[in-house]
Amino acid sequence: MSTPVWSTDDYDQMAVLGRGSFGLVVKARHYDTGKRLAIKTLTETTQHGHDELLREAELLLACRGHRAVVQLRAMSVSPDPLKLSAVVMEYVGPILRHVLSKLRRGRPFQESQARSVMRQLLSGAAHMHRKGVIHRDIKPENVLVCLDSVSVKICDLGLAMSLRDSSPPYGRYGTAGYVAPEVLMGKADYDHKVDSWSLGCVMAELLTGRRLFRAGVADDSDQMLRNFPPPGIPIANRLRRVLPEDRLSGQGLHLLSGLLFC
Repeated sequence: MSTPVWSTDDYDQMAVLGRGSFGLVVKARHYDTGKRLAIKTLTETTQHGHDELLREAELLLACRGHRAVVQLRAMSVSPDPLKLSAVVMEYVGPILRHVLSKLRRGRPFQESQARSVMRQLLSGAAHMHRKGVIHRDIKPENVLVCLDSVSVKICDLGLAMSLRDSSPPYGRYGTAGYVAPEVLMGKADYDHKVDSWSLGCVMAELLTGRRLFRAGVADDSDQMLRNFPPPGIPIANRLRRVLPEDRLSGQGLHLLSGLLFC
């Protein structure tokens, strides 16, 4: 399936949905079809910004075709110089963080609601992993919610990486409170299980209405202390649970996703 290439004259920008390190996401309307869209545009027109946007577009293309992963609709180019200037995606709705904090005001999801959300997220993550893509930043801010159909989609592949690259860009990427222990510890060859950890943090937040780890701890100290307490505290069993080899594999994610239908 080919991806349309649009110019900035093909759509009308309506409102800012979010801001990132080198760009912002705006809500827009396509003039010809009237469809609502979410467009990630560059605010910093450096070569690095263009490279990062192109990389995200390539990852979105690789993950195309799953209902729980946001879909790429088109790419927008600037005429002078001719470069990728925006990634055009489907518009879904608010982020899960907004639903948790503003609409539900910290109230936990009912178990049936949490089951539905997690079933979709697990299925979407498993699809990405089959395509060789690790998201590395799954959190409520990177999950979109369609309020009409109560469906969710994983979005923002800005920190994602492809294991099919000749030299995958491993590094300490992610968000405090959701990043896996092996990433915090500087492991150089982690795999898709880092997403399993993040999904577990999201599930805990759905069921309790609270973040599993404290918000606003810039150095990850709360998460590190809770996962790896100071010497002298018996942690053998707890330590086993945070090691990636004891976490759900891809087959485990598939099994859990199936069980959530019950």
